[in-house]
Amino acid sequence: MSLRGSLASISFDAKTYQAYFDKQMVEILKSSIRVWLAVAVSKIPVWSGMSRATLLKLADQVGYQIAIFPVVKIDHTGRLRVAGDGRSEGRENSKGELFTTFPKYGFYWESTVPRLNTNEEHNVNEKGWHLITPGAYHFRLAADEAFTRAVREQITRFKYNIQRGIKVTTRRIR
Repeated sequence: MSLRGSLASISFDAKTYQAYFDKQMVEILKSSIRVWLAVAVSKIPVWSGMSRATLLKLADQVGYQIAIFPVVKIDHTGRLRVAGDGRSEGRENSKGELFTTFPKYGFYWESTVPRLNTNEEHNVNEKGWHLITPGAYHFRLAADEAFTRAVREQITRFKYNIQRGIKVTTRRIR
C-alpha cells in the first residue's frame, strides 16, 4: 500500500514584518512631526530667534528646515534696532528627541526659554515686558492638534500588508 498526501503550512516571520511595520511607523511619525513644526513655527514670532531655535533639535531629526533671521527694525524714533542673535541660546535651552522603539513611536520637545514658555499662555506685556508680538501664542495646542490630524490621516492610508511576513510552504508526500 502506498501513502500519498500533502503537507502545507503557513508561518509568520515576525522579524520581517516588524521591520516593515517599524519603517512605516517611523515615516508616519516624522511626517507628522514636520506638520507639528510647521504649525509651531507659524505661531512663534521672531525677534532674536531664540524661541524658534528651541525647535531646531527636533527639526534636525526629521529633515525639516527652519529659517530664523533675527529682526532688524527702525523704531519710532527713526533709530535702527537690532534684536541680537538668540539662536544658539534657544538651541541650548531645549530638547527634541524621537523615540521609535516598537511598540511606541513618538517625540519629546522641551524648552526652558522663559519668554517662550510664559508667552505660550499669557500676554507678558501685561506684566511689564515690552515685546513687539506678545502672546498668548498657544502654539503647542495648535501644533498638537495638527500632529494628531496628520497621524490619523496617514494611519488610515497605512495598510497592514501582512503578506510581507507570511510564508506558505507545501510539500507532496509520495
